[in-house]
Amino acid sequence: MAIEIPLSSPSEEWGITIATYLFMGALAGGAYLTGYISKVWSEHDPKQNNFHRVTTQFGFLIGLIGTLLSGLLIISHLGAPLRAILFPITFSNITWTTIGAWVFGLFGSLISIQLIWNVFGQDYSSTSVSKKVRWMTTQLKLTSLLDRVSTATRPSRKYQLAIGAVGALFALAAMGYTGMAIASIDTVPLWDRTLIPILFVASGISIGIGIVLSFTVAVTELDQTPLHAYGALNSIAIISQIGVITWLWLRISDVPGGRESIELLTTDYQLLFFGGVLGVGLLVPLFGYVGLVAVAKRNIFDRVTSIHIRYGYITLFGFVVVGGLALRITMILAGVHEPLVLA
Repeated sequence: MAIEIPLSSPSEEWGITIATYLFMGALAGGAYLTGYISKVWSEHDPKQNNFHRVTTQFGFLIGLIGTLLSGLLIISHLGAPLRAILFPITFSNITWTTIGAWVFGLFGSLISIQLIWNVFGQDYSSTSVSKKVRWMTTQLKLTSLLDRVSTATRPSRKYQLAIGAVGALFALAAMGYTGMAIASIDTVPLWDRTLIPILFVASGISIGIGIVLSFTVAVTELDQTPLHAYGALNSIAIISQIGVITWLWLRISDVPGGRESIELLTTDYQLLFFGGVLGVGLLVPLFGYVGLVAVAKRNIFDRVTSIHIRYGYITLFGFVVVGGLALRITMILAGVHEPLVLA
């Protein structure tokens, strides 16, 4: 007679710290990707140049901050800072942790140099973002050095876009890695090796658009065309997430470990999952974008002031970011190992 021995929940080892680490990695990739898209867009839409410059600089800046924070979180989790810093070099086995360390290390380098090219040097883009960054580096007495580095290393626009495209590939890899980091544990049905990376990439794109555009909308003049375009892109990412979550739910509903995860999602974590992930993070922003576009198309802006539209977009983009964090916390907490079967 076969005996099933239930195993401990992976959340006992992979708690909120790891969920936040996965979130920061996705935020970094999504923010950079948003900034790069805006940089490419600015080459073809000079009328919206200030909006795109601000979005690009926010994207690169937030991407760099997210990369640094994700590194600090994983170092704190490993518990040995020096060993963790040297981990990609000294560790001989190839694991998803070492792959992730290399991806984020190279990704951070690519973001850094592009941020320097956009904020420093003789031909830097002067925006409210660059002014704040330059003020901070001036306090640290680094502005002059960074100006020289930017001027000496900045290539032509063509090559900047090419290097940016390489960075975009690393951004996708970083977001995909945050999924594979948990999906590589194949004894947890909820952490499906195929679907979780796809889900986390789509979510990372949403998070990146959400956080970058929240800041852009807050400091620039309200401009409908790019806002609606980013809202549409975010809507596509949201619909993709809903589809993947549905597929994942059906896929694990009849397997050991999967049934227990669904039970947790519908009982202990129902508020976090249905309220935070599906409600705040996906459905409210999706229908909210449709509503804001409908307002614009019907030309009733005279009856709804621009400040309401601005706050509406900031709120919806903010909801997406909160939902992305809730998604990762939910995935960690609701993960259940398949029981160990002894014949």
